[in-house]
Amino acid sequence: MIGTARCRLGIDCGSTRVRVVRLERCAGRTRLGAVAVRDLPVGILQGTDADADALGTVLEQLVDELAARRVKCVLGMADADATLHPVAFPAMSWHARRRAAEFESDRWSRWARQARVVRVYPLDAVRRNCVLAIAARAALQRILRITRCAKVRVAVVDHVAYAYRRVFPGYDAVLDMGATGATLHEFGEPVPRSFAVPEGAGNAITAAIARDLAVPDALAEARKRVVGTAGAGLDARRAFVERIGSLVRALWSDPSRRSIALVGNASRLDRLAAELAAGTLARVEHPIGDVLRTGTYPDDVVRAAAPDWSLAAGLALGYLR
Repeated sequence: MIGTARCRLGIDCGSTRVRVVRLERCAGRTRLGAVAVRDLPVGILQGTDADADALGTVLEQLVDELAARRVKCVLGMADADATLHPVAFPAMSWHARRRAAEFESDRWSRWARQARVVRVYPLDAVRRNCVLAIAARAALQRILRITRCAKVRVAVVDHVAYAYRRVFPGYDAVLDMGATGATLHEFGEPVPRSFAVPEGAGNAITAAIARDLAVPDALAEARKRVVGTAGAGLDARRAFVERIGSLVRALWSDPSRRSIALVGNASRLDRLAAELAAGTLARVEHPIGDVLRTGTYPDDVVRAAAPDWSLAAGLALGYLR
């Protein structure tokens, strides 16, 4: 199939797991070719060169598993390392606009000029309304080091909010619940906005279960995966729901007319979607992106894996030409 179709790899390097999705486009149709997932050794993502090399080795194995060595890949950067800002420029040359963008970036950037990368993307044909993308140079260099170690070719480094918007076009936001934190990506115009909620996601709830039951974190994590919170860690869970509810009500004047897609491993907690719906007043659910239904995986596998595969699929989907 790879020889006759155009392909892209979407790569989601999370804090505990790497997911690689291969999308294929042939005869005008996009289909899910294959998915490869692997858990990471504890502590592999600590920002050192050695960890980047180790992650590159894991990624190389996954790409080989998909028989996609010559396929270009798309990776994502989250709001911790890359921010998006709408900006309007007067009539000027594209070169002058790039220089003006460097000065505009001083208004928003968390990084010094030498420590950041700035790019301008037009939103209209006249190129006056644009998106200003600001990325931490160190984070971008880390991504490129990982891909070099994996011997894969990079087509694009995208912002994860755009990837989620492609997969869930019918939703107003995505709540991504990972091990180390949660992020609400709100699909506003002209650019998405991302809001980090550092406490209350997977690891925080695991720690709360461990405290309540006086057991090691590893045992608490295993219990959470099997039975959920089930009477332990409830205070941390309630606090998280309250934080998300406050954030959503501050963003939207009428949350009852809005919808939120839940993704990420921590979002699988039993009844969490219903609790978030009650706390935010919005419609909250675990959807399955249409692109994930186009492959040969059984429906029950896709349904169970959708919270894990959605980001990688969205990254590849935007650049499958």
